[in-house]
Amino acid sequence: MSECTSEPKKRLNNYQINKEKVKKYKLENKKKNKSLNGERELNGNREKNCISNKKKEKFQKYALCVGYLGSRFHGCQGQGKEVMTIENEIERTLVKINAVTKFSKTYNTCLSRTTRTDLGVHALYNVFVYMINIECVDGGGVDGVDGVDGVDGVD
Repeated sequence: MSECTSEPKKRLNNYQINKEKVKKYKLENKKKNKSLNGERELNGNREKNCISNKKKEKFQKYALCVGYLGSRFHGCQGQGKEVMTIENEIERTLVKINAVTKFSKTYNTCLSRTTRTDLGVHALYNVFVYMINIECVDGGGVDGVDGVDGVDGVD
């Protein structure tokens, strides 16, 4: 007698199932990106991208070292246009002097910060990183720009 000793098919665990799905999605996204890139070149957006890249070349990454009294502020990290935070006040000042542009963002153009503080917390030394156009300021400082003498509470 011959016995059938075939083992039952092993059930895939979640990791294996998801791994296969991820591979499938990656392949689909590559195909989409290739087709979109081809359409962009055909439509002439390539020239527009070159122009916008030249504008972005003026901007360089700078670290702003800031100390502040946080009594009047709702923390450090940007929370929207209406909320008075340290990050929002810095951004408002940078926008006034055209040192930063809001690349289709309504707020929060900060690339990174060293820490986050809560409501009413003071900081002796915080670092914020922005893409800044230094050419916008004659004389190299915020105090030289008309109408902008710094931000109250932020030095």
